[in-house]
Amino acid sequence: MNHAAAEICGDQCRLVAVSPTAGSVLGQYVFPLDESAVATVRTLRRTHALSQHLRVVLWPRSTDVGVTPITAKPGEPLPPPIALSIRERVEPLIRSGFVVTGLAQPHEALAELARAQGAGLAVVAALHAEGGCLTFAQQGRSSHRPAYLRWDAAWAQATAGSGDHLARFEFAAALASYLRQLLDAVPGGALRILACGTMANLRPAMGPLSEEFGRPVEVLDHPWPGLLEAGHESLRIDTAV
Repeated sequence: MNHAAAEICGDQCRLVAVSPTAGSVLGQYVFPLDESAVATVRTLRRTHALSQHLRVVLWPRSTDVGVTPITAKPGEPLPPPIALSIRERVEPLIRSGFVVTGLAQPHEALAELARAQGAGLAVVAALHAEGGCLTFAQQGRSSHRPAYLRWDAAWAQATAGSGDHLARFEFAAALASYLRQLLDAVPGGALRILACGTMANLRPAMGPLSEEFGRPVEVLDHPWPGLLEAGHESLRIDTAV
């Protein structure tokens, strides 16, 4: 059978259907994770003959403890999601017929993504319209406290998403302090900076950061963090949902 993976960010879900034999993406879909999602996902399961087993990357909500405004100093660390919160957020997917057999937070999936890219040491970022995650990855493991950030979508569009090179420096300057903190914690050795996500104009938006740190920020043509590259066992679930 074909397989599926999901990324839940806020009240939106991105579902990716994959053929394990052909090694290709059959389709990717973004939809609100509400009551209407149950019928939508049931149709997608039938259309693509998807296995019941589902891997999920679960983003924290922007109001959760540990998600810091990009212009603020780092606050409290992000705690692991509790079973009740997980259950609530994946319920429409379960009601559609899926069984969640793997769950990861974005920083774990990003570390797997770095390993899949051949980066033994890397700082990896997933940047979206209203927030992002940055982590230091070593041999597929997130080995330093990750940064979970939130920002105003209109501000990000006017800065990082702008066609104006100078405007992009405003976003880059805010993000640079978090990136520098991760880089300063990295042990010696060859290190890469990787970025992915759905932020508008992501590739040019990373230009000022490449200039700031004197090394390229490699932008991956990959909007979700590690869902396809990460092995089934790496997207783990510690608490039954």
